[in-house]
Amino acid sequence: MKLIDFGLSASFSKSKLHTDSCGSPCYAAPEVIDCKQGYNPVLSDIWSCGVVLFVMLCGYLPFCDSNPALLYQKIKACKYKLPSFLSGAAKNLLECLLIAKPSERLTIAQIKSH
Repeated sequence: MKLIDFGLSASFSKSKLHTDSCGSPCYAAPEVIDCKQGYNPVLSDIWSCGVVLFVMLCGYLPFCDSNPALLYQKIKACKYKLPSFLSGAAKNLLECLLIAKPSERLTIAQIKSH
């Protein structure tokens, strides 16, 4: 399966931090919302993949609010509830992807072996 939304994408260089905010707000990583010093787009995409996985498994967004300011507060606080019907492995993977600090998120290799 491939998830593509080229209308909300951006090119980047591996050697530079990204400074433009792009994408859907509900899927944006905390560092994208803050964007004070730039962010690593690969690490922010890992967060977004965590949100996509959450939606696929749970049927609703982990962070949602009709008020954008409140939505951004929820994302930056990284407060969400995992439903009890999820398996332990699914809960663990989501908890390792939806981490506010980008450097603490799983790498792509770690996700593959999870």
